[in-house]
Amino acid sequence: MTGQHKLTRRAFIGTGIGGTAALIGSGLLMSASPTSTPTAPTPVPHTMGDQALTPMPGMTHSGMREMLVGAVDHSRNGFDPMQMLVDWDYGTLAGETQDGRPIREYGVSAGDMEIEIAPGIFFPAWAYN
Repeated sequence: MTGQHKLTRRAFIGTGIGGTAALIGSGLLMSASPTSTPTAPTPVPHTMGDQALTPMPGMTHSGMREMLVGAVDHSRNGFDPMQMLVDWDYGTLAGETQDGRPIREYGVSAGDMEIEIAPGIFFPAWAYN
């Protein structure tokens, strides 16, 4: 019997036990899955001192989806996040180490600015370069 696989009694029983466990597990998962559609969570009012803070109308997940119409103006922000993924500052060569590796210098500037993170939604941020 060269080149053929013999099925032993131990392998046959192991396959049967594994298959049975898989069927039982899938049956348990099917019975545990919800049959109704989930509902949106109810906003919980928060407090700040004595003042109760309630969410603005339409500030739920579905309401936000309806509010975000349009595109972010990247020129107003001063950068395009997609361009930042492919643009790299290699710095300026300032010399070499003793073993010949390049030494690079980088100029980093930082400042406060307000950036648009979604259409019509602005966020105070620290901006670099």
